[in-house]
Amino acid sequence: MLTTWREVRTFVGMSNGVSTFKTVSELARVQSGHPFARRIEASENGAVAVLQMKDLPTGMHLHSGSLVRVDALEIKTRYQLKIGDVLFRSRGQRNTAVVLDADFGSMVAAAPLMALRVTSKSLLPEYLCWWINQLEAQAHFDRNARGTAGRMINRKAVEDLEISVPSLDTQKQIVEVAILAEREKVLMEKLVKKRAVLVSGILMKAAQV
Repeated sequence: MLTTWREVRTFVGMSNGVSTFKTVSELARVQSGHPFARRIEASENGAVAVLQMKDLPTGMHLHSGSLVRVDALEIKTRYQLKIGDVLFRSRGQRNTAVVLDADFGSMVAAAPLMALRVTSKSLLPEYLCWWINQLEAQAHFDRNARGTAGRMINRKAVEDLEISVPSLDTQKQIVEVAILAEREKVLMEKLVKKRAVLVSGILMKAAQV
């Protein structure tokens, strides 16, 4: 595992292997979220957990969370989520994704979320998620977005997204680096906030002398 930026730079310098470009439709199944006909009615002891856009974290992984549960529904198999599914924000100004890596039991994603389930052995779900969140993929969604006030990415735009697919080993390394960078960002944000509080306290004391 890569643990320092020196190792990251070394890895990047060595990762010049051959990769191929494929579309999402060649690598994964894209499923629209469950279309609830009306407002979701929560049930404390509901049998089905419902994942909504507001539940998605800013990072790459969905580890846990307090999800709304509903009474058992007649939900078709294609709407059921499982660990490794990539959840995509199809609505909004930034169309990013997260990987489901926690077991919530019976669970569905509510529209306008989409669920991407990898079907190719040559692709890691975490790598797919990482690629979707990169500027190149975001530019593709910008070109294919529909609407202005209610910007939407349709299923075909997701399926047509091209992905560079390197070896599985390289994918794993890229994901490790991405997670490292994500953790560093969180720590730096906490540090900045603490520093701001410290500076504010020092200045307040100076102002009251």
